[in-house]
Amino acid sequence: MNRFSLKIYGMGLLWAWVILGVMTIILTCVMFFTDVSEAILPATGRIMRIVAVFIGSIIAAKRSGSKGLFYGAAIAGTMLMMLGVLGSVWKMTGVSWVGIIGILLAGIFGGMVGIGLSE
Repeated sequence: MNRFSLKIYGMGLLWAWVILGVMTIILTCVMFFTDVSEAILPATGRIMRIVAVFIGSIIAAKRSGSKGLFYGAAIAGTMLMMLGVLGSVWKMTGVSWVGIIGILLAGIFGGMVGIGLSE
């Protein structure tokens, strides 16, 4: 029986944070060099978090070859907790219920897609 691997889970979580960081840098450059309104930031931030969790879950599930649902849910849950802590430290508004559900679903579906992509 294939056990849950913290190494694979950690790799998926690391990739999710790296992808989120890269997307944040790209958004910052777009905002700085163009006349894009700051009104798009809440929706863009939500989409970026969902995409990062989805891709991180795909990577973890593909590497594991099984238990994609668990890897995806674990990555999504950990990202939510970490984002909640960072948000409270920086006195930012929390993640909405729509954001929470979106991140959890992205993790679960990413895990399923990753299993489908594994050999």
